[in-house]
Amino acid sequence: MRVMILAVALGLLAAAWYLGGDLMGPRNLYGMPVAVVHEKLAAMAIPTSEDGPLGAHPVTKTADKPLAISWAGGPRGAINCSAQLEAVTDASTRVAVNCTADASDNRPALALARIAMTEQVDSTLRGRPYNKQAVAIAASAVAALGAVPSPTRGGVPTAPSAEAPDAAPVGTSDAAPSGPPPPPDLIIPATPVG
Repeated sequence: MRVMILAVALGLLAAAWYLGGDLMGPRNLYGMPVAVVHEKLAAMAIPTSEDGPLGAHPVTKTADKPLAISWAGGPRGAINCSAQLEAVTDASTRVAVNCTADASDNRPALALARIAMTEQVDSTLRGRPYNKQAVAIAASAVAALGAVPSPTRGGVPTAPSAEAPDAAPVGTSDAAPSGPPPPPDLIIPATPVG
């Protein structure tokens, strides 16, 4: 298990180094005024194919404000992503992409949606093609991290299910732990990778 976690961590570092380019500069800062960024994002076409940021589901713009644009997509519109615009100077804008879901129990899918929408926004604002290979690499890392079993969620033991009230939570026992403590909640920063 430790070897698997180490391999995933090394893979993430290698992918960030390879795909990140200039890691010292902010990747979500664009050399254009807020109004131009808003105009480009408001007109952004979001693909609804298998390679689209929210999968092969319809995507709808749900909010269009001067400093924020939001979209809903995924199965039954369950994933909501927004781009928050912040004027750094008159000629530069910082864009922060965030995604939420109706159900919070599918963190890997939510992390993937955030990574993919960040790439969609970045490719649109930089005038380059959507980099589905970079998103696929990130998706592999998210899937690998999501596959690591954790007996707790955020350090709090999970509650027994209603179907089996006498059953102990999965992954718990009265014996002393045999390995390192479980990792904290999975937090994947969404940094443009293209």
